[in-house]
Amino acid sequence: MERQVPADEESGATVPGELLPHDDTTDRVGASIGLRPLTADLGPERRALAIELRRSFTVLGLSVRAYAAARHHSASSVSRYLSGETVAPDHFVATLMDDVGRTLGRPMSVQARARMTGLQRTALRATDSRSWKVQDLEDRLAAALQDAQVARTQADAVATLLRLERERAAGLEAERQELAVAVAAHQAEDTEVEVVRAEQHRVRAERDALLRRVADLEAALDAAEQCVARTEQRCARRERELLAAEAEAAAGQDRDRQRQEAGHVRLRAAAVRDREAAPATSYATGRGLEMAPAVTIVDGDPDRGWAEELSSTFQTQGHFVTVVPWNPRVKRNPGPLLEQVMARQPGPVLLLLNAMHLTRAEITDDHWDQVLSRFTAEQRVRLAVVWVGPSDSLPAPLEALRACQLTDDLARDDVQARVRALLDRSGQGAFRATPRVWGGVPNRNAAFTGRDALLGNTRRLLREARVVTLYGMPGIGKTQMATEYAHRFSGEYDIVWWIPAGPGSAVGQGFAGLARALALRAGVRFTTQVAAARDALRGGVPYRRWLLVLDGADEPDEVAGMVPEGPGHVLITSRNPEWSEHGSTLLDVCGYKRDESVAFLHHRAPHLPGTEADRLADAVGDLPLLLDQAALRLQESGLPDEESTELLGTTLDLGDLPVSSGYPVPFVTLWSEVLDRLRTTAPEAHDLLRLCAFFAPGPVPVHLLDQMPRRELPGGIAALLDEPRRWNRAVHALRRCSAVRTEPDDTTGRTMSLHPVVQRIVRDAMPEAERDGLAGVARRALAAADPGEPADITTWPRYADVLPHLRHADAHLGDGSDERRLIRNCLVNLRLSGRWAAGVELGEQALQALRDRTGGDDDPAVWNLIHQYTPLLCALGDYRRAEELDRAAAESAARVAGLQDPRYVQATARVSAALLGSGAYSDAVPGLTAAAETFARLFGETDLRTVDAQLRLAVAYRVLGDYGRALRLDGKCVDVYRRQVGRHDMSCLVAETHYAVDLRLLGQYPEATSVQRPVVDAARHLLGRDHPVTLRAEHSLGLCLLEQGDRTAAGGLMAGALRRARDTVGEQSPLALVFASSLSCFQRAYGDLDMAAELSARVVAHCEARFDEGHPWIAGARANHGLVLLASADLTRARALLEQALKDMRAAVGEDHPWTLGCAVGTSVVRDELGRKEAAVALSQDTADRAVTLLGSGHPLSLQARLAHAATLRSSSPGAPSHQLERETLADLAALWGADDERTLAARRRARAYWNFEPQVV
Repeated sequence: MERQVPADEESGATVPGELLPHDDTTDRVGASIGLRPLTADLGPERRALAIELRRSFTVLGLSVRAYAAARHHSASSVSRYLSGETVAPDHFVATLMDDVGRTLGRPMSVQARARMTGLQRTALRATDSRSWKVQDLEDRLAAALQDAQVARTQADAVATLLRLERERAAGLEAERQELAVAVAAHQAEDTEVEVVRAEQHRVRAERDALLRRVADLEAALDAAEQCVARTEQRCARRERELLAAEAEAAAGQDRDRQRQEAGHVRLRAAAVRDREAAPATSYATGRGLEMAPAVTIVDGDPDRGWAEELSSTFQTQGHFVTVVPWNPRVKRNPGPLLEQVMARQPGPVLLLLNAMHLTRAEITDDHWDQVLSRFTAEQRVRLAVVWVGPSDSLPAPLEALRACQLTDDLARDDVQARVRALLDRSGQGAFRATPRVWGGVPNRNAAFTGRDALLGNTRRLLREARVVTLYGMPGIGKTQMATEYAHRFSGEYDIVWWIPAGPGSAVGQGFAGLARALALRAGVRFTTQVAAARDALRGGVPYRRWLLVLDGADEPDEVAGMVPEGPGHVLITSRNPEWSEHGSTLLDVCGYKRDESVAFLHHRAPHLPGTEADRLADAVGDLPLLLDQAALRLQESGLPDEESTELLGTTLDLGDLPVSSGYPVPFVTLWSEVLDRLRTTAPEAHDLLRLCAFFAPGPVPVHLLDQMPRRELPGGIAALLDEPRRWNRAVHALRRCSAVRTEPDDTTGRTMSLHPVVQRIVRDAMPEAERDGLAGVARRALAAADPGEPADITTWPRYADVLPHLRHADAHLGDGSDERRLIRNCLVNLRLSGRWAAGVELGEQALQALRDRTGGDDDPAVWNLIHQYTPLLCALGDYRRAEELDRAAAESAARVAGLQDPRYVQATARVSAALLGSGAYSDAVPGLTAAAETFARLFGETDLRTVDAQLRLAVAYRVLGDYGRALRLDGKCVDVYRRQVGRHDMSCLVAETHYAVDLRLLGQYPEATSVQRPVVDAARHLLGRDHPVTLRAEHSLGLCLLEQGDRTAAGGLMAGALRRARDTVGEQSPLALVFASSLSCFQRAYGDLDMAAELSARVVAHCEARFDEGHPWIAGARANHGLVLLASADLTRARALLEQALKDMRAAVGEDHPWTLGCAVGTSVVRDELGRKEAAVALSQDTADRAVTLLGSGHPLSLQARLAHAATLRSSSPGAPSHQLERETLADLAALWGADDERTLAARRRARAYWNFEPQVV
């Protein structure tokens, strides 16, 4: 109850809107509206809740019965809630507060609602600990979901603002370009030129400022997305806790239910003994007294009270009812809960759903597909849906289940009738309703899995259109779907009749059999019987609810005349989409969705790992028939599931797979018949299909064939391409047998696509000579489409059009010059576009084939191929293989072409680049230096080949710790690139990022940021956010911003770069390892220590797996992990790891390398904290001296080394030297970062000194 209370009331003074204390007025009013008095033995918690509920309820002015009817509760339940006999559930309390607010004309105050909710939670905790635990976790999950929604809203707002700013930046760029044109057009008019130039300067300044704003927003977006990820992880944890609590509560409910059910049975038995009449009849069975099955209601409409109404209905009929709550607004995924219910509860399971709640919770058809894929066909028979809402809003997958609709305006008797009818049809033993006439339907496949959305769509379309054709390629599962439909929805029909309608089938015989089954007076003549059956169906006599299935009707012209009209449904299965021309609605049956394939395999092989099931499903193209046969092979092999899938993956012979009773025809046999018939009836279509099999599955690149000279094509194909009528006839023939698919609105036949398994069967059916010939045609088509400029970004879309087809055309086997050039250009494109794994696969295949043809490495074609291949290996970290190939190429080039040949110099430079990746930095420098000097002599200092060589040499200087020398050489390269190719060329962006890294490593953070920020903007615009060059630039900018104190932007950039690098180039690539290492250090210092530990441990593991022992990256990764252990107070393990890292780093790069000095800083700190004072002082002294000598006293590493030394001195012998050193170092820190900078303040607080190892991509 809420009202305003005067401030001067003496007792119980309240604030506005507060609930008032109980008085006897409520009891007097309550008696008149049906409230029972509160009993004396009522516990204090329940009494307090009941008092507040009664105060609120009296405001409504309704009797208990009237309110119960309005809210679809039972009156007895409402009375128990208000009398405290039962703790009112959360949804009742929330609804009552809403109703009170509507009655008062204003919402109840937040304080009042919080007080009422608190009383309900307290009462629940005192009386039912299991339910309270579940409710408490639901509250926590709701709060976490709200946090996630807020975070997502903030991320969306930033994304919207970012889009607007990008549009503004694009507009300013266009204006700038227009002004540049204006300047050029008015060169002769000095005054006007100056005005235009001033305007141009203003626009450029605004554009640059806007680009910086865009970069800031992009960093903010990454940070916001990171926040969203954290809140979603918290939600997932809360949901797991809630599931565990629900499982525990369900177990307790099971025990309670068993005790109650036993008592129920005893009472029923006693009633039978006392009964003098004939045995009683169950309301639904008519078969004598039977125990009515238990019914479980999963209540997804918690605010309405429908569950209580349904429960009351079933209980009056003798059912034991269990209600399991599910709030879709709190927990979106009902799958785990339903699995628990189906496993624990016998009998029918009714899923009570409200359209409004599902819409608000954004539960989509895909969610329901995933939920239903968990259950077998037999399990789904137990499921039914009670739907509160408009009938057309029922999710499509749920239409495959039995369902009834409830609305608020239904009378109680109508509600009960609908629900009882739903239970009668729910397929539970004696309750199952079967058709009166049933014939020819195949046995139900117990292993049938998935297809719920398709079955739901079939049911919907049959209601709307009456005649529906399931069409698709052979083996796709059309007949199995029709069989499942007939069984699953048999209760909706009085007749279900199945007629085979394939070639040679006697459709008329099926109708004659139906006439006999209906006992029609049709005599003995066949034609009379057929006509009588069709007349009976058309007239709906004796039954209007009938389902006729015509299976395998692949020739519509022959069968369409037999399709009866009338009130029933006709379901046709066919390979031929031409049924649409005969009045049937088409429903395209494709392969399983991947989750359906995996679920199918798991039902047949329960211990099969998910990754193996996914791999096997991919191998068979998600086709149900092949999945069934592959699963049977797994069972027959007798091997563990993992070993069986490995065997299938390596030796899968589609023709050798076994058949089962569920799918009795081998897949290859089906398709052999199709191809034989096509060869006979449509030879041109057959030839076209065979050529299409040498391009990638999916859309066939007809345009590539169109571009080829006709002399390069087989005669029949050339004629098809030039004559549209012949082409359309051929494509039409392929569509009729579902060999290809076309877009519905395509009138040219130019958009057909091919299934991967069909492609494989077509290829395997060819003699080897024909395969080679058609593969050659495909290769020549691809070579003719080669743009020829793989480094030109504008050609990348055209390469993307060619690349998918290379493997299927056996492009690596091509021996023509155009075909070899195509391979080399594609390798360049794959390297520059960041698709490194695909490039390595193609390069290895092509190199092996070329070596086989040339007999070794002495052919220049082999050198050229290796030249494009080994950089891809280095990009993915396979430096050992790259070095091996490049050494072989260098030796061959020296032997054949001589030591002065540029190809020899290139090969030696690549050997040196591989040595850099392997950690042999000093060994790499001579080769890189020689290459840079040779190219300068041969081509000139400003030739891009020379500059590329100098850029690689600068990398060597950087990893050797000579940052100043690297900076000078990188700066020189940047100047040349800017002059030669412009600032928006990829090569220039790479060089500028190198230059910014050099500046940062030298401690010049503002300068590094000013260089790196525009590179990020340009790279995103030119290459996209996921390109490796963009990722490296973002990561570098993140480190720059971190050093300048902008942790939020830095963390977002680094986390985003790592996430996208893992998706793009793989978690174990050197690029991703660099990003993971930096993010781990960031999380250790400023974020989540557990995440830092997980990241750094993975980096260590990947480095140890990728590199040889002794590689600097292994030592550095261990040092970083040691710092995490140090931060976690695991000093013993930290010291062991840091000592080993220091030893290994000294051996790898020497005493005076910055990486060694950084390891020494951490090692001296841990020695000091473990009490090894003398060793700590000696190491910190040596480290500080070396750092100052190498980098200068003001370099950040030197400052950290000096701080560490001051700490060890202070710890071992407090006194003047340590204080003096500390004061000097703090002054230098303040000069570098500022007196108020967090790092300066941390040093003043004497936080631990440390230095992170930062690996460099080479």
